[in-house]
Amino acid sequence: MTHTQHKDTKSSIYVPSLGLYVDKERVLYGKDWHIQQQEIINLTSKKKMLRLYSFVELLLHLHTNLRGNPEYEKIFDDITKKIDPYREERFDDFYFKKKGTLYVIFHEFGPKGNLVEKTQELEPCLMERRFIDLEEYLHNHTLQGLPREDISAGRLFYSPPKEDSVAGFWAGSGRAGLNCGWNPGSSSSGLGVRAQREV
Repeated sequence: MTHTQHKDTKSSIYVPSLGLYVDKERVLYGKDWHIQQQEIINLTSKKKMLRLYSFVELLLHLHTNLRGNPEYEKIFDDITKKIDPYREERFDDFYFKKKGTLYVIFHEFGPKGNLVEKTQELEPCLMERRFIDLEEYLHNHTLQGLPREDISAGRLFYSPPKEDSVAGFWAGSGRAGLNCGWNPGSSSSGLGVRAQREV
């Protein structure tokens, strides 16, 4: 079955570049990353927390198909628009250091639908805090979902990965940002998580 034969469902968006479904709504609000990561699996064995790379591909899919699709526009604005209330979602990307080198841990579905933990050395990416261009980021990011070193300046605030941190995207009144330096133990009432599942 080809990707073009799959369609969105009532609760999920099919992202062709990923070959999987991503939930339209965030869940598990107000809980820290550790609890969200476990409880999203407990909700159903067929889902897992969204990875940063998958999130960026979701945003790109929404942005590319906004015209004539009010639902996509609503979801894209809910994620990125600089308005109250504050919204935030975190991803299945944990950064840690080993012998001075940053790595990322995430999970993928195995051949039998089970979750498999993966560890990768961090690819070359932007490692300074600054504003970046959102549209350029969506079209030209690393395979770990991070902005490239030479990305143009823009209006999206970016904080790079650091030791013992997780990635998340947030938006509120006056500003939106990608923060890869969140404390996994922190939480807020606006913090939720989005799930992905295989076809």
